[in-house]
Amino acid sequence: MRQRGFTLIELMIVIAIIAIIAAIAIPGILSASRAANERNASGSLKTIVSAQLIFKGSDTDNNGLNDFWTADIKGLYFIAAGTPTATPVRMIEVSLAQADANPDPQSDYTNPAAGTLPSTPKAGYWYLTLTNYEQPKGTTNNAYGRRNPDRFGYITVSSAYPSSGRLVFILSENWNMFKRDPGGSSAYIQTAPTLPSNDPDLVLTTAFAVFPIDPFDPTNASGAWSKLD
Repeated sequence: MRQRGFTLIELMIVIAIIAIIAAIAIPGILSASRAANERNASGSLKTIVSAQLIFKGSDTDNNGLNDFWTADIKGLYFIAAGTPTATPVRMIEVSLAQADANPDPQSDYTNPAAGTLPSTPKAGYWYLTLTNYEQPKGTTNNAYGRRNPDRFGYITVSSAYPSSGRLVFILSENWNMFKRDPGGSSAYIQTAPTLPSNDPDLVLTTAFAVFPIDPFDPTNASGAWSKLD
């Protein structure tokens, strides 16, 4: 007895049903993925702050000063205690060190692995130190350079707006976190770094000298920036 197969119309109906289900489900999946990346980004910033508080409070680098590390984020993994050849402090996870969008070629640590660690976003986000928070080497209470006794600031931006995330987050030593959706503005776009010497974030990070005021929206006229509790 011959078995009856699907007709073309039946197959088209099945395909149409699958397409409808996909059209409904995929946006929700993408939205959930973006939200997860954004939660990860804000949480990772808090991890950096926690590491900084320990760094200062315990004089982790043994420079005899209670100061914050304000060079590259990667340094919170590779900075050595006491001498460049000592064991790296590894105060953050390696995936966060890899997501440093501006590794500092002049950091005062010497570790062969530091220059070869591949750069890649962490859950769709790059992380950057606000460079204006650094103090030049040799200034008061800062003989080692790239430290600051009082403050620091970090910003995290999506590696691919809006697919990997819509929000920009910025956080300081006071645990003041601000967020905004830049709408894909090129002012907030972060490209992958090219090690070891370029500075792709120079405009972005130095622009926030008056944090938390946004230099691209100084009066918050758009109402885009909001403070997180």
